[in-house]
Order: sequence, then C-alpha cells, then structure tokens
Amino acid sequence: MKKILIAAALIFFSSSISIAQDFEVPAAYNFQNKEACAGYEKDIIAASKWLFATAAGDQEDKRKQVAKFVAEWILNSPVVNAEMSQAIMDFETVNPGMMVLYFAGCSLYVLENNYSTNIREKHRFALKAMMDYYKNNSLNRDKKMRALIKEAKEGRLNEWMEINIPIKA
Repeated sequence: MKKILIAAALIFFSSSISIAQDFEVPAAYNFQNKEACAGYEKDIIAASKWLFATAAGDQEDKRKQVAKFVAEWILNSPVVNAEMSQAIMDFETVNPGMMVLYFAGCSLYVLENNYSTNIREKHRFALKAMMDYYKNNSLNRDKKMRALIKEAKEGRLNEWMEINIPIKA
C-alpha cells in the first residue's frame, strides 16, 4: 500500500511539473472586470506554478511575461489581495522577482483553498514558497531572507509575520 501511495504521489508531482513547464501566457488577456479576472484563475494557478518550477535565470524573457501576467491579474483581482510590506520589498531589492513570487504564492493559496480569506495562512504559504525558491536557486545572498529562513526553521515564522507583515484591522 505504501508503494502505491508513493507511486501516486510521484505521478501527481511529475504531472504537475509538466503542466507548469508547459504554461503559456494567454494572448491578449484583459482584467477589466471581476468576470474577466475569474476567467483567468486556472491560468494564474498554472503561471504561479511555472514561476516556482522554473529555475532562476532560465527562460528570462518568458519569466518576465509570466510575471507581468501574474502581477497585473493580482492588482485587478477582486478575490486575491497580496498585502505588501517593507520586508517583501527588501527581498525584491536584493533579488528582483521575489515580489512576484510572493504574489504568485498568495494567488496559489487563495485559489487552491476554496477562496480562503485566512490572511495569515496565505502569508505563511507565500513566504514558505519564496523561501523554498531562494534555497533551491542560485540567487543573490540575502541576509534578511536567510534570517527569515532561520526564524521559520526555529518555529518562529508566526512571530516574524506579526512584526514584518502586520494585519491591519
């Protein structure tokens, strides 16, 4: 039974990566209203997975197109908000592209979790995805990202978020 579960997980994982690697930005997309944004949700999920699955430095022109698509969608989306903070901007300053990974992580969490409105879980998911991307790619050394990774490893991610991405009531 254990072997079957492992095989199923591998098949699912490899098919998810294959789908992510094949993503193409829709031609002539527009996000003029709520309905238009909703029509692109599956594309946003695929685009976000593509961004996380594609190594830094690979397919740079396509990465810019995908990043623009994700950023424009989230700026117009009525269902996903990506609360910004100085910490996210600091990650972007050291490694351009980290902000769009944050957007992608927020989008993935909300869209894959039945339009969840749990802001802390959304942040946690997006930050963990960013940390994984940082650890698995050759990016510029970032003291603040390394500190975040250390905090998360030591079980203090919630505390880090309270200080660095406060939720405003």
